[in-house]
Amino acid sequence: MNNSPRPLVLATIFGCLIVAYPAAAWYTGMRVEATMNAWSAQTDQYPNLKVIKHDFKRGLFSSTEDTVIEFSPGLFPKLPPAAGAPDPQPLQLHFINHISHGPFPGLRFGSATIDTELVLDGTTKAAAEKIFGQQVPLQIRTKLNYLGGGSVLLSSPAVTTTIDQTQDKIEWKGVKLDVGFSGDYKDVTMKLDAPGLNAHMQDGSNLVMGTISVSGTMQQAAPNSFLYLGKTTASLDQLKMSSAAPTKSFDLQKLTIESDVSSKADLVDMVAKVDAQKLITSKMEFSDIHYDYGIRHLHEPTLIKLVDAIYHPPKDQAGANPVQNLAGPWKEFGPLLLQNKPEFSIDRISVTTPEGEAKLSATATIGDAGIDDLQSFALLMPKLLASASVSVPEPMMTKLMMGSVTDPNMQAKMQQGFKQQIAAFEQQGYIVRKDQILSASLDWKQGQMTINGKPMPGAH
Repeated sequence: MNNSPRPLVLATIFGCLIVAYPAAAWYTGMRVEATMNAWSAQTDQYPNLKVIKHDFKRGLFSSTEDTVIEFSPGLFPKLPPAAGAPDPQPLQLHFINHISHGPFPGLRFGSATIDTELVLDGTTKAAAEKIFGQQVPLQIRTKLNYLGGGSVLLSSPAVTTTIDQTQDKIEWKGVKLDVGFSGDYKDVTMKLDAPGLNAHMQDGSNLVMGTISVSGTMQQAAPNSFLYLGKTTASLDQLKMSSAAPTKSFDLQKLTIESDVSSKADLVDMVAKVDAQKLITSKMEFSDIHYDYGIRHLHEPTLIKLVDAIYHPPKDQAGANPVQNLAGPWKEFGPLLLQNKPEFSIDRISVTTPEGEAKLSATATIGDAGIDDLQSFALLMPKLLASASVSVPEPMMTKLMMGSVTDPNMQAKMQQGFKQQIAAFEQQGYIVRKDQILSASLDWKQGQMTINGKPMPGAH
């Protein structure tokens, strides 16, 4: 006879798991409910948002959260209503979260998996069905980790649809956005991928938008702050319009946008670089296109207060969008930011054509400015210190000036007048010519503009 205790031990373990898992799911459900309630309560901090409905029904292995949020009308541009139409109602967002509790929701270890269902009104739903058919227009899945943090995946399916009014055919290839966050939201990552779209117009023109990609890693500058530091990169493979009308055709290739917000010694630098490999139009071809700019030396503690004051206004200012909320916070924190003499710079604007490369760079700072100076353009301008340098190939300027002029006689007259004007500026010292490159240096100081060290024509 086999008296081994192994079957008894296995049965005991299995029985404990059967008892323990529901208990763990119940405990996890309590944690998830607390998290969801905390998210809902956070809207009280924002005057432009109002929770109209919040209903949480918790079960043992799953729960449901039904929420309606109303947005203040001031957040969006106000359009005049049509004649006889009633005043538009405030925009509301209605969503239902279907929550699967951990510790193993969806066969993974975690706190919860949440599938969000957007509840559309009849008109919006009908419009969405014309485009997406029976597909869900937007899928949202949130995964909460057991030890905090998680991720949100948003996706929209590929569709082919025809616009009723114009009969234009649109082929949208879908989009996915994955956002990761730490438990305290201090660290955020994002990655977006959209294969692009094709549009075929009834007039015979076609639009091709290539792959769009966005990625970024950001860190919160301070707890509960709206200001994040970090780097993001966005790219567009191609944007091409082909049209029977040549002036409407263009081809933009390999566009990239990079941004970097960094902090050192309590000073924040915000820089961006915009590059494109090529832009082809009906008249010209541009390559190696660059636009690099930045704002540097912003006092970080003051900047945090300014940003948070704009996006988290007092209750009595509810209804205004962030731009409208700028005046009050800027009046309070603007002079403090200017104490560190922040610098705005165009590090590089450059473009190359067969005629050569054109370049521009510039910097601007504001000297000792007070609150009164910020209220008046006339008082602020004398405090501004700025400089710029520009160089352009003369043949490029001539070609751009000609534009769409095709008449040979008119072209000859325009070219002659242009050369005479350039020669006059060169003689006066406002333009320097070297190997067909026209260049100039501009400076603004004490409210006066100089070009190559000479007062600007017409300045007093």
